[in-house]
Amino acid sequence: MRIAIKKTKVFKYEELPDDVKDTVVEKLYDINVDYEWYEGTIDWFREECERKYGITFDKAYFDLDRDNYLYFDTTDVIDSKKLLKALKKCWDIPEYHYRKIRENIDQIRFIIDRTLFAGARGRNNGQIEDYSDPNNRGKYISDYLEIHGNFENWVYDLTQEFKLILKKDYEELTTRDMIEETIEMNDYEFTEEGELYI
Repeated sequence: MRIAIKKTKVFKYEELPDDVKDTVVEKLYDINVDYEWYEGTIDWFREECERKYGITFDKAYFDLDRDNYLYFDTTDVIDSKKLLKALKKCWDIPEYHYRKIRENIDQIRFIIDRTLFAGARGRNNGQIEDYSDPNNRGKYISDYLEIHGNFENWVYDLTQEFKLILKKDYEELTTRDMIEETIEMNDYEFTEEGELYI
């Protein structure tokens, strides 16, 4: 038996020719997104929803390769007054109607599906249940709200906003600059052909 030792030339990324650098970047296109890169974004979005809208959720699932595939697990409205305030600003609800709804907020209930699928409008993702009695004009408390906007569409738009944020983060992490930054930060070395040397 004999032991043969093979010598391999290895190079720092900056030492590689430009065409080999292109190969490296192409092979390592997913180096920044092959783990749970999205967890920080999901946590941030949850905190924003709680702070701005009084809405929270447990987990979020998505697939950027499938159009509109995004849903939230165990979604809940934890502060109806905060949500109402956000809708007032978004829909430009007159002060009289806003005050009327706010004073009777305990008679309506904002509902967001437990598994909220952000596929398309019209999936009943957001609903308003009304337990109030009609006034002498036959109006319920929720009528003062729904004449100014559609809650289901508002929920859909919110989920699409999050999808765009995720897509933007993904695209940024897969740019050449970010890939090269990760390579340099980890002090990776490569063969002449551009293979990662481990």
